[in-house]
Amino acid sequence: MSGRAAEPLRLFFALWPDPAAVARLALRRAALRRQIAGRWLRAEDCHVTLVFLGPVAAAGLPGLRKLAGAITVPAFALVLDRLECWGRGRALCLTPTHVPAELALLVGRLEAGLSEAGRAPEGRSYRPHLTLARDVRPATVDEPPVEPIALAIRGFRLVQSAPQPDGARYRCLDSWRLAGGAGAGIPGGQDPVT
Repeated sequence: MSGRAAEPLRLFFALWPDPAAVARLALRRAALRRQIAGRWLRAEDCHVTLVFLGPVAAAGLPGLRKLAGAITVPAFALVLDRLECWGRGRALCLTPTHVPAELALLVGRLEAGLSEAGRAPEGRSYRPHLTLARDVRPATVDEPPVEPIALAIRGFRLVQSAPQPDGARYRCLDSWRLAGGAGAGIPGGQDPVT
């Protein structure tokens, strides 16, 4: 047995589209791919990051699970209705015109819990987005109007990102339902917390 410490896990909290939304995203991606060159994410890997944690030792998982399990926020709908190209990495993203109060509350509670646990969240303000592609060419994309995609948000996940030569692979480590997360009054089909 070697005395070498295990590699830390690269983690983040995220919202994951339900299967019906993934199917709509796949159609949207296919149409956009014909117009825009770039490194496209697989539709099933598309997500909305809530809080990026970065490298975390496996010993930190119980604390993260406890923090997430204590959060109470109502289920909500997130409507992605804008297409934007961001930053030097030239990321093509779907974004909401309006950020639901429940989403801001969820992110705020996660960040507050992390701060209380001595883990400072990123210093930048939260901008919800779902990345479709990276290394988009040209860097300035005419941002055509997009048909809105409504995501039924009934829960959130703790996800591990594992870098691969062809892009990251994601693995759900745990998930939590939001209040009313069974879907009463929330548009959409399947429960995204699996």
